[in-house]
Amino acid sequence: MWWHLKKVKVDKASQNPSTYNVILRNLVFMESKPGFTQILWKDPRRQQWKRKTPIKWNVVHMGSKGLIHLRMFYDDHEILNSGIIKDPDPIRGGKLGLYVRSQQDVLFSQLSFRCLHL
Repeated sequence: MWWHLKKVKVDKASQNPSTYNVILRNLVFMESKPGFTQILWKDPRRQQWKRKTPIKWNVVHMGSKGLIHLRMFYDDHEILNSGIIKDPDPIRGGKLGLYVRSQQDVLFSQLSFRCLHL
């Protein structure tokens, strides 16, 4: 599995008692699941997370404009740049979070976020 940006948005028509399990199952797939998840971007170089490798992330999300930009750095060298991604059906609010599955000893540090009105 390589780096990608995925939007999780459950349509009301897709909601049922197993919605949570469907979302969890589809987070690991590299394809979109209509009504639940949508792949917005995949790393064309197919880079992957490496053990014991600190990576600095910079994510800019302008929900009101439907724009997302992801950059990643290792030792101050840019290793990934998604460019500006246009989400045709943007999420204008909600929760921001990190999801880790089946990875031992993952450590997140110096996390911060702020709302920029651009």
